[in-house]
Amino acid sequence: MPVAISIQRLRVRSLDIAQMEVTWETDNFNMDVLDYTFQVLRSESGEGPYEPITQEFEDRYIFVDRRVPTSYMFRQFWYKLRIKQKSTGDIKDFGPETQAAEPDLIAQTIRRLEQTGFTQVFGRLCWLFPRRTFGTRCLNCWDPKLSAKKRANCIECYDTSFLRGFLNPIEVWVQIDPVGKAVQLQSFQKGQTKVTSARMTFYPSVKPGDLLVELENARWRIEGVTQSERLRAPIKQELVLRSVMPTDIEFKLPINLQEPLKDVQVSPGRMFTNPHNFDNAIDEKTPNIFGYYPTYPGDPTPED
Repeated sequence: MPVAISIQRLRVRSLDIAQMEVTWETDNFNMDVLDYTFQVLRSESGEGPYEPITQEFEDRYIFVDRRVPTSYMFRQFWYKLRIKQKSTGDIKDFGPETQAAEPDLIAQTIRRLEQTGFTQVFGRLCWLFPRRTFGTRCLNCWDPKLSAKKRANCIECYDTSFLRGFLNPIEVWVQIDPVGKAVQLQSFQKGQTKVTSARMTFYPSVKPGDLLVELENARWRIEGVTQSERLRAPIKQELVLRSVMPTDIEFKLPINLQEPLKDVQVSPGRMFTNPHNFDNAIDEKTPNIFGYYPTYPGDPTPED
């Protein structure tokens, strides 16, 4: 039996760099509110994984997160609210939500058109791995006394110094520009790197250091991000990409999908059919903005 209570207006706001204010409202229902408990979960990616940052509590509709790490400028926190009905044990999550400018009707329309364009016309399916910027340090390569890495090419953290290195991969549709081939002559070897640009929709929010992977296993390290905005609400993102060499530790990062690679369609079918009926043309899977894929075998997948 699903949880009867429903959450309205889950919001994340803050005018303080060291804290976040999470607020929510419940709809009108004829049940005992004390039969329900609330719990706040947090992640630096909209896809998770999420970790609880509070104990279960009752009859409160605001939480101030005063343990927000502030050492990284481009980090973005996402919050979920978990509700549990004590009499039945049923649990339901609401969110995720982050602190961002609310889009007006024009921004929402542009976002919808951009999403349609990338998923049905000029984008191709890729996977984005958000880089961890806080959490449990890697005991294999991190020296707590020196507060520095003591070795490179660490398989435990993929040279991020944080355990597991990257968060859950996210399905994204990206337009990647063609790449020129060049060789850089150095003192003892020839350098072979590829640099290009790309663009994608407003979600998920990308930051330097994240990893982008194509179906052909071409892996790109994101070096720069520029957002197009409408009244501070993000609409589209422009990326600067640098290729990851096969000898780099990021190439050992596993990608475990829930469907065979032979069934993955990296390009929209509409690009080649030119249909007259747009509704009938969309016969492939439309990406879910909060789609979830486990990073490692055995990770739990959320229930629909």
